[in-house]
Amino acid sequence: MYAHKGVTMNTRLNISAKEEELELLRSVVPPRKMSRFIMDAATEKARKIRREQLRTGIVEAYEAEPTYLKDVGKEWEAVSIEGWPEY
Repeated sequence: MYAHKGVTMNTRLNISAKEEELELLRSVVPPRKMSRFIMDAATEKARKIRREQLRTGIVEAYEAEPTYLKDVGKEWEAVSIEGWPEY
């Protein structure tokens, strides 16, 4: 997308679909709302995939260096409780 003075421009996108898939969409999506519906669905799916990729990356990083988080936690412990009242 291109931006001009803070305004986001739409970009045209062509997709291919089987006739039965298109018929299903037409049966549930109001007229003139197809693009928004498809973009919302695609964005939701992409975010789900992205979250899973990040989750997998975190697990892989932890498995590669399991003591790292403990060491970092110890380093920041003093800062995280700094300023808290003592009981």
